[in-house]
Amino acid sequence: MTLSTDYRCKKNGTKRRGADGNRESAMDNRKIDYFITKPMEIVSLAALGTIGNLAAFALPVIVGGLVDHMALDTRQAGFLGTAEMIGLGLGAMLFSGVILKVSWRKFALAAVLVIAAANMATPFANGLVTLYGARLLSGLGGGMLLALGAAGLSSTRTPERVIGSVAIASMLFAAVVLYGFPLLLKQAGITAMFFTIAGINLALSMLVATLPRKSPYIAALEASDAAGPPSATIGATQAKAQAATAAIERPGLLIGGSTLSGIFLFFTGAMAFWVYIERVGVAAAFATEHIARVLGLSQIFGALGALMAVLIATRLGNRLVPMGFCIVLA
Repeated sequence: MTLSTDYRCKKNGTKRRGADGNRESAMDNRKIDYFITKPMEIVSLAALGTIGNLAAFALPVIVGGLVDHMALDTRQAGFLGTAEMIGLGLGAMLFSGVILKVSWRKFALAAVLVIAAANMATPFANGLVTLYGARLLSGLGGGMLLALGAAGLSSTRTPERVIGSVAIASMLFAAVVLYGFPLLLKQAGITAMFFTIAGINLALSMLVATLPRKSPYIAALEASDAAGPPSATIGATQAKAQAATAAIERPGLLIGGSTLSGIFLFFTGAMAFWVYIERVGVAAAFATEHIARVLGLSQIFGALGALMAVLIATRLGNRLVPMGFCIVLA
């Protein structure tokens, strides 16, 4: 039996028992892998999780555009950026818990439509409350895609290498966005910028059909149940997978709390400055083109940092070395 999703389920034979035609699977040689292995599925998950958060990458430019083109002051525009990030965090947090239970294709389609609608509505919003709502929804959709991408990419055979590679690609993508969007904003205006964000997300909807239909772990268990009672070998494999999943879902208080606290502090510090970085350049009387170049170049250096982390972790097999190096460098 060959399954079309991201796990492999091989059955080397079956035998009949009894006159009623019931089957007992001879499954001792069957192997079930709870991984995403198809390249197109990995690419689609990476693209949706990265490009779907285009607005977050472009946040400094968006804040500057709101000030220059929609007559907001810097404080108001900064609050709109905060609303975007609150939506992103809420989306990732709320939907991470249900991602194993829903159709990934429908989930991704709903997310890109929410992002597209929110960005198309932003230039025509009347009043700050409506603007806040639009940016909150845009962030919420981005958080949904972030949760999906994290769940999918962590289900590959080499998640650290894959996620590290995606981080490099996302930095390079951000470099293009941060170089191009200030020029787009200057030449075509803020409506064109938000419509570009919406259009790119609508284009991403074409990748939805290439996603796994559901979590590979859940799909593999369902296929195993449908094939018949598992042998001792398969039962042991499932028990190990379930134990590993339980360990991930319920980490120790120290490890889980430290990890979440570290992520929270990192993004709090980074985004507090990131939102206003374009305004800092404007206040220093730099030209739009110069600001675009500096922002783009910063992401290229970020990609180099991600590459170094991947290489160090791959060669040394130790997370502490790149983590400690980055903490000291920061």
